[in-house]
Amino acid sequence: MELASDITSEDIQAFLQEAEEQLQLLDEDIVRLEREHDTPELLQEIFRAAHTLKGSSAMLGHQRMAEMAHAMESVLDKVRRGSLMVTTPVVNALLHSLDALTLLKEELISSDVSNVDIDATVAEVERAAAIDGDADSSQASDEVLTNVRLGQESQAKLESLLASGQNAYEVTVTLSPETSWAAVRCFQLLENLSNAGEVVASLPTQDDIEAERVGSYFRAIVAGQINEEDLNSVLGQVEDVTGVEIRPYVQETASLEELDMEAADTDAVSTSDAGRKQQNQKAQTIRIDVERLDHLMNMIGELVIDRTRIVQIGKALEARYRDDDLIEALGKTTNHIEKVVDELQESTMKVRMLPIGTVFSGFPRMIRDLSLKIGKQVEFLVDGQDTEIDRTVVDRIRDPLVHLLRNSVDHGLETPEERRAAGKPEMGTLKLSAAHE
Repeated sequence: MELASDITSEDIQAFLQEAEEQLQLLDEDIVRLEREHDTPELLQEIFRAAHTLKGSSAMLGHQRMAEMAHAMESVLDKVRRGSLMVTTPVVNALLHSLDALTLLKEELISSDVSNVDIDATVAEVERAAAIDGDADSSQASDEVLTNVRLGQESQAKLESLLASGQNAYEVTVTLSPETSWAAVRCFQLLENLSNAGEVVASLPTQDDIEAERVGSYFRAIVAGQINEEDLNSVLGQVEDVTGVEIRPYVQETASLEELDMEAADTDAVSTSDAGRKQQNQKAQTIRIDVERLDHLMNMIGELVIDRTRIVQIGKALEARYRDDDLIEALGKTTNHIEKVVDELQESTMKVRMLPIGTVFSGFPRMIRDLSLKIGKQVEFLVDGQDTEIDRTVVDRIRDPLVHLLRNSVDHGLETPEERRAAGKPEMGTLKLSAAHE
């Protein structure tokens, strides 16, 4: 396995920690995607995780992992843009890609090259994408251009510009599908239109363009003291443009994408806010090696023993030298030490606590795969993921829970046919909950 020449062991460790978080997020969210395929926030979260894995693995020089993540990202981008439906084959392909990424990540730990077949997995992903999406892409594109309205914020902004006597136009630009510079061309189009007038909204947005999340179309609504000739002039300065459509803005028909344009207007703001929050969270959170935490607990145990001993010695001295002023000072100091050690012990115990959701996270995928394999329909409900338990329990509770859940699906739930015959819904319910008692 080859990595970039300047990569250090610290770089690999940092990558592994980040990759583990992203892979766990993908494992949970892809299973959710099968149930909630029309949730834009979920799609965006999954896409960003795959995009992050692709970028970080490429920087590390782990090319096979970067290639796998890129194939996954491409499919997710189609889903996100509405040109690919979320179906069982698509979800299966994404989950198989996730399994491959997990094995490729393990190569960095074992230093052994895994036998995962990247070409076969990428081919499966591409087949799943081709079956559902490409055949209807032109029709989907037409629907995208006619069915969606501006959001309230962008609408208010545009009405204000129109009220001041400015003109507004809808612009649709088609780029050559052969170009390797789609993101650059979109940036040039956005820049040229911004110089000519005011871009009320665009798709892809500037954030999308900077992240290279672009396709063969660029759409925008532009306002200003401009006309169609001005717009044709600035758009014609950009290479790889194969088609331009400009029409006056009409409120009833204005549309850009199968998303409310208010989301596009606020994307930069929300992304910025999210970035600041994430930075603040990172600044307030650090990872602690388990061995260091155990060592800290052992040292606190020693402190507790010494605290008890000091209290005993203080009482003995008080009995012997009852009227000595130093004894009173010793008593106050001893009481303070007791309080500090108690709080230190309690705080450290809390640090050792982990939400049981870290154990539950892999179960939706397991239940999904098992139910498909044995032909049962299962609605898996999880409750109490935030319930905290000691990390030693987290390490030991997973295997018993796996056994219980598999038995519940295997033996506790009937087949759809048996449930119909008994007058029950075809889909059974399996609930896993955690609580302190």
